[in-house]
Amino acid sequence: MALELKQQALRNGVRYVRSYGISDTSETREKDSWLIKNDKAIDCKALKFYHLVEDWELSQFHIGNAIIGINYDRTSNILLGMDILKDWDIHIGKSAVTGVITFLGCPKNEINPGYIQALEEEFLLYTKKAC
Repeated sequence: MALELKQQALRNGVRYVRSYGISDTSETREKDSWLIKNDKAIDCKALKFYHLVEDWELSQFHIGNAIIGINYDRTSNILLGMDILKDWDIHIGKSAVTGVITFLGCPKNEINPGYIQALEEEFLLYTKKAC
């Protein structure tokens, strides 16, 4: 199914970029350039396609409209990237309550007194309650 979606994105001219991780080599990048230049983009595993997602919800949070990057060749867990997280207030650290590393995040436009209270309790952050 992912291959079909990638073929469809290429046929429809969906904008893409080559996206690499820290372990990718210059040889990989050169091979990918060759694939794209020789009309074999379908075989390039580094392509990230940009898609508009409208009225999107993530868990119970309304994200709204967002442009997200999708790599159809990924075989591991989906990563939530900066294209979404840039609009969130995010805190990661050792919880004062449980002693384990904890993630608390909230869309910036939905920060509320409950979220502020959770930050104060979990991380002993004392905030100016502007909500």
